[in-house]
Amino acid sequence: LDYGLDLGVAQIAFVDTNHLDIAAAQVVEKSFTSGSGWKLLIGHHVLRTYHDKGREDYVRPWLRKFGIHADLYANGHAHVLQFGIYDTIPAVTSGTGSKLRKRKSCPPDCGDGQLWGESQAGYAIVRVSANKLLVTFKNTDGDVLYQWDKSR
Repeated sequence: LDYGLDLGVAQIAFVDTNHLDIAAAQVVEKSFTSGSGWKLLIGHHVLRTYHDKGREDYVRPWLRKFGIHADLYANGHAHVLQFGIYDTIPAVTSGTGSKLRKRKSCPPDCGDGQLWGESQAGYAIVRVSANKLLVTFKNTDGDVLYQWDKSR
């Protein structure tokens, strides 16, 4: 289930975070070296979350073990909207699609690396151009809740 996609401005690797192993790392490496665009990694489990899933720390140890770095990691799983930078990797969680979990807002209740989080229905939009990476979180009415960007 691991595969890569080269869009020119971005090389995207999709990994099954239930089965992180050397084969998955090789797919990511091959995907990321296929071009010079932004390196985006997509998986199910979180890098970290600001209120739960602390015992489900699967992805970060795998990244460290295989020396994988991405310009952005995106996931679902936590059923909250959140953004943080963990081990220098910006991480987007857009997981409110099925079962919303009520949690305190971040800020002010953020932990290490966590920049924003809300328990409300919504979604994240990731826009990629040659020089800019933009993440926008919106609620179901389309109101902007949070934005983050990075330029080259």
